[in-house]
Amino acid sequence: MKTNFFIRVKENEIINAKYIESEIGNFKDKKILYLGPGDGFYIDYLNMNSKCELACIEINKKFSKELNSKGIKCYNQNFLEPIEIYRNYFDIVFSFSFVQYIKPNNLVKFNNLCRNYLRGQESFALHLSIPNKIKFSQTMNNSLKSKKISLKGLIVNYFYFYLRNGRFEIKNNSYWHDPIAIKNLGGKEIKTSDVDYRFQYRLFK
Repeated sequence: MKTNFFIRVKENEIINAKYIESEIGNFKDKKILYLGPGDGFYIDYLNMNSKCELACIEINKKFSKELNSKGIKCYNQNFLEPIEIYRNYFDIVFSFSFVQYIKPNNLVKFNNLCRNYLRGQESFALHLSIPNKIKFSQTMNNSLKSKKISLKGLIVNYFYFYLRNGRFEIKNNSYWHDPIAIKNLGGKEIKTSDVDYRFQYRLFK
């Protein structure tokens, strides 16, 4: 029996929420900054707003307004603009499927901002589910070698993903990042994330 598409989407979101919780660990009574919460599904599912002191930064005006109406402090602004009152304030800064919207040449600034928000040596930033540029290249090469991808499929892939300045990008202004480059910028505990073609990393103060 086929599952309704919307039910499948909801089930996938629940799986993602459980993954977020398993990676963050205990966030009860912590001060947390959530980057790019979107419609706030994960906040609601994890009951984050009642378990911790939570603030968010969301560039989408509609989502930001909806979160504020729920009593969740959400700043509607560019992620690369600092919020000075939160310097050295948070225990945890985290994101899920978000860093793909940070241009590679802005990663140094982004990582430094995340560190500036952290308040102590035990605090950390955790960025989950980042498209892995190396994995994409490997998958394409392996598919071509095993003839699992047709010429038509190859054309479709390169229409959707294209190479600019040596970096894979997606048409909707998101980016496949290189975990080796992330490591060189101070990323720690770099490993496969929620799916095998995505990775994650931590930053410490």
